Amino acid sequence: MILFAGDPHGSYEHLYPFVQENDNVALIILGDLQLSSSDELDKLAKYCDIWFIHGNHDSKTVAAFEAIWGTHWKSRNLHNRVVEIQGQRIAGLGGVFRGQIWMPPNKPMYFDPIHYCQY
Repeated sequence: MILFAGDPHGSYEHLYPFVQENDNVALIILGDLQLSSSDELDKLAKYCDIWFIHGNHDSKTVAAFEAIWGTHWKSRNLHNRVVEIQGQRIAGLGGVFRGQIWMPPNKPMYFDPIHYCQY
């Protein structure tokens, strides 16, 4: 069984009853994990197979960034790839909108990396 969970923002308590009561669950977190350490993922992993797509809150602080990208969990990132999970091909496209660069539907502040680096 594949469970998609969107934007937990650091709150995972609601997932435990489901993953503990069901066998063979793959949990795919759809952005904004908002972790300060990887402890929560380590605890959840005792009950399910965890994957994720990053969101804007996953690089908002150094701690949030390091909780994912500074640990073994970075290999469970689905961004820009296709992975077979429980016989299904799952693709991910994570992303971050930063207002100082581009906030849709407005026009981008910079149109290429060279201009961004100049300013």
